[in-house]
Amino acid sequence: MKGDFMQTFGNYLKQLRNQKNLTQKELARLAGIDPSSLCRLEQDNRKPTPRMVRKLARALDHPLADMMARAEMEQIAENLPVFAERLYHLRKLSGLTREQLAEILGCHKSVLAGCESGRRPPSYLLCLKIARYFQVSLDYLFGLTESYNERNQAGLTVEQEEVLSILKNLPLLAQQKFIYDLKWWHDFFKKYHAGKRGDS
Repeated sequence: MKGDFMQTFGNYLKQLRNQKNLTQKELARLAGIDPSSLCRLEQDNRKPTPRMVRKLARALDHPLADMMARAEMEQIAENLPVFAERLYHLRKLSGLTREQLAEILGCHKSVLAGCESGRRPPSYLLCLKIARYFQVSLDYLFGLTESYNERNQAGLTVEQEEVLSILKNLPLLAQQKFIYDLKWWHDFFKKYHAGKRGDS
């Protein structure tokens, strides 16, 4: 189905129902859902539960993963400013221009510009492409976690992951020098902050 993931779940569900030429009452009967509940879902007056989504997907013969994704993406739509900020930051960290990233993602640079400014919501497919290219999770992109990716069990930020990536690619002697300098700065700021507390 075409359409932006920012489409409400209610409109999305109504489109699927109309494609099957079903009335609300018929779909409610097939899914085993109260007709009034289905009506409220389509009017966006009620949030779908995972159980309801499973029933509707089965009744409509529609991929459950797609319907679940639509329901979840609607809930994180309010985090678009975070998405815009993290997309911009990831692009800058990678040293890519907006034109270069747009070409990689297969979209127009104006689409990417709108996403980075927060003025234009990304399509669900574009979100997946961005997450796959930068090797981050959708949860990270939308600010639901500070973890850079699903493998990052330590909960590191993007900047911390970048430092580790740089360190890993340095020769052994350079790594030792890097760690030595890092410890020096750590001790410096530790003493600095201790002094600041003593002055207060």
